[in-house]
Parts: sequence; C-alpha cells; structure tokens
Amino acid sequence: ENSKASKMLAQGKVLLVNRDNNFVIINLGEDSGVKVGDAFQVYRQGQFVAQVKAIQARRGITACDIVKESMPIKVGDILK
Repeated sequence: ENSKASKMLAQGKVLLVNRDNNFVIINLGEDSGVKVGDAFQVYRQGQFVAQVKAIQARRGITACDIVKESMPIKVGDILK
C-alpha cells in the first residue's frame, strides 16, 4: 500500500453533514489526491458508519454523496 494514500486517510474526516441534500464535506481534496468517483468508508470508534462517494473535489475539501449509512454520519467521523 502506498504511503501517500495511507497518510491521506489517516487524517481524513467529515467536516459537515448536509441531510437535506444527502451529502457530506470531507477535509481531503485534490491536493490529497482525491478524484471525483473515489469511494470512502466512514468509521466512528472503529465501527463502520457509512459509505460515501466523491462528487465534487476542490483543493482542500471534497463533497461526497452518502451512498449508504448503517448509522447517521456525524461531523468528526473518520474516513478509510
């Protein structure tokens, strides 16, 4: 596994949850190598929370569609 990807995901987290439009903003963007279509698993305390998919990437943040949730995503949840 390449170290850039694992480093990137080590600090990935949810910054904002938009329930009305079913998306989240994450603190990783193009400068972390995120591309539209990338999928992430969301975890809280080691437990799977949801799967999200990048729909719009900016330099330092990305908007991701919520694909499926096993429990509601919260700000601060970790990406893998």
